[in-house]
Amino acid sequence: MIQLQDQKRNLNEEKQEKKQEKTEQKELKQEGLKQEATKKQPSQALKEEKKKPLLDDFTKKELAKIGMTLSMGTLVLTSFSLKSKLSKNAHIISGAALVGFSFWHNSLYTDKK
Repeated sequence: MIQLQDQKRNLNEEKQEKKQEKTEQKELKQEGLKQEATKKQPSQALKEEKKKPLLDDFTKKELAKIGMTLSMGTLVLTSFSLKSKLSKNAHIISGAALVGFSFWHNSLYTDKK
């Protein structure tokens, strides 16, 4: 009985020591990162902070083309049944979307000066 209690105490002590070691390692890592950050020049820090855009130019161009295609298809399909209110509204919205996607498509291909 006494041996079991001693073993439990030893296990608890070992767990506490491991926790302390982990926290010490984390603190050392944080200090190391802080020291590295202070060593870097401000211009390097700004360069690292700049993020890449969410979409590259090629992807934007492809999305504009897909959007134009889908809105043109919807525009054509809704033109066959303009008698219903739903079809009229969808026709108007798809026409506006086509204009928007066309403008976006054009702005992606113009020279940026």
